Amino acid sequence: MSVLELFTHAGCVSQREGPTLIRQVLKRYPHILFRQVDLLRDRERANSLGVKMSPTLVLDDKIISVGIPDVKKLVALLRVKKKKIQSGKNGLQFSILLFAVLFPGTHAFSSTTFDHNYPEWSKLLSRYTQHGFVDYVSIKKSPDLLNDYFKSIETISQAEFRQWSKQEKIAFWINAYNVATIRLITEYYPLHKKAFWKAFAFPSNSIQQIPNVWDRPALEIFGETVSLNHIENEILRKEFKEPRIHFALVCASLSCPVLRNEPYRADKLDRQLNDQVSVFLTNPKKFRYNPDADTLYLSPIFKWFKKDFETVGGIISFSKAHLPKTISNDISEETKIEWLDYDWSLNEKG
Repeated sequence: MSVLELFTHAGCVSQREGPTLIRQVLKRYPHILFRQVDLLRDRERANSLGVKMSPTLVLDDKIISVGIPDVKKLVALLRVKKKKIQSGKNGLQFSILLFAVLFPGTHAFSSTTFDHNYPEWSKLLSRYTQHGFVDYVSIKKSPDLLNDYFKSIETISQAEFRQWSKQEKIAFWINAYNVATIRLITEYYPLHKKAFWKAFAFPSNSIQQIPNVWDRPALEIFGETVSLNHIENEILRKEFKEPRIHFALVCASLSCPVLRNEPYRADKLDRQLNDQVSVFLTNPKKFRYNPDADTLYLSPIFKWFKKDFETVGGIISFSKAHLPKTISNDISEETKIEWLDYDWSLNEKG
């Protein structure tokens, strides 16, 4: 697997326009990963490669272009690399075959480079969150961990992503949604009332004060920009049909699920999601049952995503499966449902 790096710095036009062009070209070259590098922040690496100007393209630690080449030239540069790889194809195939014979059950080479332990996200959560509340002030002042995590996302190729398990993909998109939400908040922090009609219906310190927050660009991956709505509705809900995600996706509000103090990971995703549901159902501001009136008071989340819960038998059935028997035994399809208010105030630490 080859690595193509673009060295730029903040304020450089190519930092915005260059990656789009490069990612479009790299769709033809799934064996090449793409990474952006800040020339000023990673000066030591830039010096070691002889990079002096922004923008500079480096392929496998060798400078191939100073400045962003046009599509035709970039294709020509990458084609040379591809031919070199193909020229050694027979020897490479023999090596892979020999490795497979000597070490059955293993993979001779893996193109997976993404760290599914989410080290940057893990550090950010432990440093800037507590009991689900986020220190947006400190993140805005010191955004390095946040930026590093987004850089790690930008290096993922579609070829690599397709190799992941279902659990790895679900965990990735939940983490991506939550970290993208935090970045959107920090970009507009401190939040205050905006001059558009919708803003007056929400608290001044609400994510809803960010114009078009659910559909504005939130994350760039595979050469495309996606929104929070796209991640939730077109990817997680549409592709995986897992209703428990609604207790893991955090919309930066007091009535939304609590932000977990660890990344979601494939090897413990099932336990994490079940725990998130249990935590949500023990909060009387989000879920409570009145046995005398045989009435459930539920978060509007159950109403907004009612169809998702129907895939597991409906809201009542889903709730009973995650409640202690002392409560679940009293609840039936005859139990009445009333909806609680939703507090859109920011989940801000302090």
